[in-house]
Amino acid sequence: MPKVKSSSVDQLCHLVSEFGEQIFATDGQVLFCRACNTKVSTGKRCLVVQHIQTAKHQKSISRKEMGVQTRIGSNDHESLMIGNGDTNYRLEVMPAHQQPLTAGRKSQFSMDLCAAFIAADIPFWKLDNPHLRMFLEKYTKEHVPDESTLRKNYLPECYEETLNIIRSEVHGKKIYVSVDETSDIPGRFVANVVVGTLISDRAGKMFLLTTEILEKSNHTMIARLFNDAMNLLWPNGVRHDDVLLFISNATPYMIKAAAGLKILYPKMIHLTCLVHAINRMIEEVRSCFPEVDRLVSNGKKVFAKAPSRVQKFKEMAPEVPLPPQPVSTRLSTWLEAVAYYNTYFAQVRDAVSGFACDEAASIEIIQSLLSMPYIKEQLLYITNNFSCLSRAVGRLELDNISLSKAIAVIEAVQLVLRQVHGSAAVTIKAKIDQLLSENPGYTTITKLVNILLHEEKTILLSDIEEELTTDEVALFAYAPVTACDVERSFSKYKSILADNRRRFTSQNLKMNFVIHCNAQIHGY
Repeated sequence: MPKVKSSSVDQLCHLVSEFGEQIFATDGQVLFCRACNTKVSTGKRCLVVQHIQTAKHQKSISRKEMGVQTRIGSNDHESLMIGNGDTNYRLEVMPAHQQPLTAGRKSQFSMDLCAAFIAADIPFWKLDNPHLRMFLEKYTKEHVPDESTLRKNYLPECYEETLNIIRSEVHGKKIYVSVDETSDIPGRFVANVVVGTLISDRAGKMFLLTTEILEKSNHTMIARLFNDAMNLLWPNGVRHDDVLLFISNATPYMIKAAAGLKILYPKMIHLTCLVHAINRMIEEVRSCFPEVDRLVSNGKKVFAKAPSRVQKFKEMAPEVPLPPQPVSTRLSTWLEAVAYYNTYFAQVRDAVSGFACDEAASIEIIQSLLSMPYIKEQLLYITNNFSCLSRAVGRLELDNISLSKAIAVIEAVQLVLRQVHGSAAVTIKAKIDQLLSENPGYTTITKLVNILLHEEKTILLSDIEEELTTDEVALFAYAPVTACDVERSFSKYKSILADNRRRFTSQNLKMNFVIHCNAQIHGY
């Protein structure tokens, strides 16, 4: 009789029986190596033999033998006693022939390792370090994959898993969207998109949805980015009526982009960041007092990278802290520096007068400014009348602040500025009125607060252009009024794109960044 060719299922089962059910398993389609957590080519028996003889397989077998002390078998299940002698626990598993297996199965350990490295901002190439690799393999009893394996096979899966968690979190909820743009170290335009849920009784969850490198920084690119992000969030169809709030900065191209997007998202209110508005008022204060601005700027330069001057200052004024180092992107720190010079004016003047003016140009400038007859009065005027702006920034940046409290902060600033006298006060009061009038959503937001608090019975839902329902209005109780979340994400972006990590492709950079910023949803 002619020989009957056995089926592929029979061949796989024969290989499992020949080489051991504790080492191999099959679902009838692929042969899976339990020790290496990978599928094995079965075109020929010799390929299986070659796999068994590889160094990777031998190391995996050794790790398994070190971790397994006792095995107790039965017809229905197997029990493995796992441990190192001091701590043992029993793991119940199915027999080899009953365990489910799918083609292309990936190691859960490698998935978790990939997510953990990204969450901790550890580059994958650190796995090339033999000491780290030996440590992980010794204490996890798992095969540690190469960095290229993590990048090619596991990074996309972790990214998709992150997106799916975000989609499940926003499913059936109304959301807000925050978009901001900056330039990275290589000089590219980078825009980040943050989404968050709107909940009536507390602040909702916030997620970084995507980051994109833009060709140009204009309204067309921002509108396209917004739509692409919404398609990423809702791949089965964008829920246009679920987007209730859009927060951005007050640049003209952002306002123009939002005006065009309102056609597609009819219930969306566009609010420009209120912290940005206060920062622009602080810029106006700086422009009104150029001598004070020069004092703060040169005071920072005098002590920058000058340990000898720092030591001399501490000797001459031991109870006085060093002058603050204001950050150009956080203008509230400029007001804090002004308050410092107002408080310690005499001590700083006496200490700086002992510095040699020929050591640096900044020393000569600050000595000249501190000797001006009216500089002390200007410092006092700014501190007494405009410190409210710095405090307002701190309150608006708090997490979980309600919408009514956020608007109350702005109204308190307006009230304080109305009571300030002087030509500078007139300019700054006109500036805040201009900024709030040009903010497209501020009037609508204040109407919503009045409806929520029942302060003005004359304001009705019909007065709101976006035609929101009563349930949707209630969701604005804890709606954000700042773009702080998306601005904070840029700090993480710059951390990932360090000097020794500039070889990212744009897609890999996006996947790393999204996973890193949303690490909390993975439990890391």
